Amino acid sequence: MRMVELANLQYVFGNKETALHILDRAERRFGKSKDPIFHFELASNKANVFHSLGDVDGALASRRVAVDWILKTNHKRKISVALGNLARTYQILAQYDEADKLYVQSLKYIDVESDRFVLAIYKLRLAEINWQAGKPEQALKWFKQVHKGDIRKTHAKLYAQLENVL
Repeated sequence: MRMVELANLQYVFGNKETALHILDRAERRFGKSKDPIFHFELASNKANVFHSLGDVDGALASRRVAVDWILKTNHKRKISVALGNLARTYQILAQYDEADKLYVQSLKYIDVESDRFVLAIYKLRLAEINWQAGKPEQALKWFKQVHKGDIRKTHAKLYAQLENVL
């Protein structure tokens, strides 16, 4: 886990290739571990690096691995994040049906009280996906479930865009 944390620091500071190198070393060295949290963190961090390098297919493969590992646990928050991240990657690839399915699945793992900001983002993404897929009625259904007060600055532009088109 320390190697994964070190790689994450490298990634945060912009050293993406170094981060990927460290993650690959951790995978070679500890890949036989049966610890699902380790494998989830490893795959999630690799996905972030791949995505930042423009390798969306590599990110997709790593996100799938992350989901497979974390589903072996009872960590609901991590499961919802893993499913949401995978959904977002499918959305970027314009695979809207798969993205929609995964975001809906992720909602089952969200604690409405403590994760209300994540809930708002996921519902906003569901509205966006359905709008992108040419399903305005379904998009409006999801958009109406988003509490504007739960939208952070990072998603305010998307909220305003959807508010204008829906």
